[in-house]
Parts: sequence; structure tokens; C-alpha cells
Amino acid sequence: MCEGSSVPFQDVMLTVSKAMSTINNCRGTEREKYDTMKQTTANLRRLLTDVYPKWTHRPQWSTAMPDAQQDYVYGLYNYCRAKTSEFLAQSHLNTGKKKVLAACMMNAAHQKLVAAQLLGREDIALEGFKNLSDYHLLYAEHFAQLYDASDTGIGSACAHAAEALKICESANLDTGRSEKALNTYRSRNLVFEIEKLGNPLSLKIIA
Repeated sequence: MCEGSSVPFQDVMLTVSKAMSTINNCRGTEREKYDTMKQTTANLRRLLTDVYPKWTHRPQWSTAMPDAQQDYVYGLYNYCRAKTSEFLAQSHLNTGKKKVLAACMMNAAHQKLVAAQLLGREDIALEGFKNLSDYHLLYAEHFAQLYDASDTGIGSACAHAAEALKICESANLDTGRSEKALNTYRSRNLVFEIEKLGNPLSLKIIA
């Protein structure tokens, strides 16, 4: 690959175009969407690890195109990784461990907020806050299940549901699910267990 040629530029633009098309037209089951987005993430990662480092002499005309810039591709990569985590969690909502699913949603939230900054997209930031709310609701479910098994944890379930509600209110998102969860958990907290958040979660997703 010639470092100053148009070949890297064409590679970048084609890969970015395909990634955008995948994001806008991702269809199928949650598992199928996970597999599709995982491949898209790998394609974008190749640009960041293989193409850009070798493309040392970039034509001046290429710098005028925002979606050809490395920061833009990194933002897109973060968004696709976030969607991968989100689809993974959604594909196991009925069968997966709530703590693991919560960690997936935490990763999705973090990476979408990074993507929102790099891409200048408020809508992606709102998606990130939605994932952050989902993280707290799933973690609340984990503590509620712990309470069912051990008579401890309902306070943390309340705390995470309350945090989910706070996030939705701050971001002007629908508060229905978080309000219902908070009311349910507080009605079960008959021992007045202290409402305290659990340890933050994270899960490394290979994508």
C-alpha cells in the first residue's frame, strides 16, 4: 500500500460507508444483529490498527472530509462496539445472569457517550443514557434476586432503580419502567435496608 496514494482513502471511505449502512439497516434477531455488528466493529478496528498507522502522508484533499478522519472512525468504532454489547445483553434478557447483562449495558453506555463526543451526536448521547438506565435496572434485578435467596440486597435494588429514574428524568427519557421498578422494590423493603449502590460493573467484550 502506497502511503501517499488514494488507496487508503478509498479503503477508509468504503469501510465507513458499509458501517453506516449496517447501522442504519441492521435487521434480524438480537443474536443476528450482534453477529452483524461484531463484524462491522472488526472492520473499523482494522482501519484504526492497520490502515491509519501506515497512512503517514495523507493528501490535503482527504483532510476536508470529516468521515475520513481517524477521530470520526474511532467514534464510529465505539458506537458499533456499544451496539454489540447492547445486542448481546438483549439477546439474553430472559436467560442471562442479570449482573452480567448489567455489565454489558454499562459498557454500551460508556462507549456510546465516547462516540457521542467524537461524532458530535446528541442522539447517540441519549442512547447512552438509556443504556445507563438499563444498566441500573438490570443491576437492581440482580440485587432483588439476591434478596429472594438471602434476605439481603433489596436496599441496593432500590438504590439502582432510583438511579435509573434520576438518569431518565435528567435526560428527558421515559420514566415508566424505572418508576415501576422503584415502587416495587421499595414496597418489598420491609426491613428498611439502607439504599446503597452496588460496586460499579464492567465487562470486556471481545469484538
